[in-house]
Amino acid sequence: MSFNQSVIKFNLKIGVKLRYSLVIIFIYSCVGPSTTNDPFNLTYKKPVLLDFGNISTKKFHESINHISSDNNTIYFTRSAKSFKTSTIYFSQFSKGEWSVSRVIPFSGAYYDADLQFSPNEKQVFFTSKRKSTNPELSSEWNIWSVSLDQNNQWTQPEVLPFPINSASQECCLTMNKKGVAYFSSNRDGSWDIYEAIFSNGQFSNVKKLDAMAMINSEEEGEWPSYINDSGNVLLFSSIRSDGRGGDDIYLSRKDASNWTVSILLDSIVNSTKYEDSALISFDQKFFFFSSSRDTEFTTGISNIYYLAIPDFLKNEIKD
Repeated sequence: MSFNQSVIKFNLKIGVKLRYSLVIIFIYSCVGPSTTNDPFNLTYKKPVLLDFGNISTKKFHESINHISSDNNTIYFTRSAKSFKTSTIYFSQFSKGEWSVSRVIPFSGAYYDADLQFSPNEKQVFFTSKRKSTNPELSSEWNIWSVSLDQNNQWTQPEVLPFPINSASQECCLTMNKKGVAYFSSNRDGSWDIYEAIFSNGQFSNVKKLDAMAMINSEEEGEWPSYINDSGNVLLFSSIRSDGRGGDDIYLSRKDASNWTVSILLDSIVNSTKYEDSALISFDQKFFFFSSSRDTEFTTGISNIYYLAIPDFLKNEIKD
């Protein structure tokens, strides 16, 4: 959240030791397309900035949220260097280039982050600090939703009720095409990952992943960003003593009915700075994430990166 989390994490760290993470790595090429028809390039074996100057910039922090199944539309969060503002943007790839980034219609007036589509792509979930009229919910971060009406226009945002939101804070909802969802909440005193099922427009079976899941820890917290359609590969970020510094990206697989011990991703992805908001394209060819490492282009700022699926991940993401 998920700025899949980035913006969210930073703010949560200010109040509850949360953080925000995104991306930057050194690379000569700051664009992605391999041809005029392909937005991404399979020859990139190391992370490259995504469309530097338009999607990834020097002036703002950016964090990836969602990529369409055809790879031609990207949704991301952009926040000020001071993190005083945060807005959800999108860009579309056509004729060999990404369009000028635009604010998604329902964002811009409030502090928003971390967008996720429902399975039918008619509903969007996002994290926001806009004020809820429900006195039983947090006055800070909550998960909200908007829908497309019959005229293909976005409805007014509505805050999700309990048990998704609570009197504590929630963020970073991610979901697969089957409606299996994960989000982060500090309702038990620390930021942990919860599971839910989304069906017929409603969430049910909300439960915290227990100790046997081998995902939630006793350390700084966990924030999910990707669940595959088979529901057996989960990517999340966490600050842990076995990490490389700041938030790092971890992967866990579900074998039969149990989640395996989480794997800290390779140094090609994780650094001594903050990394998070990882996701994999629908065709499973590309890996995206965010990082705040310094590069020859930027210092102390976050941007979006991608690369062809690394060899060390290929076996992990197989069904």
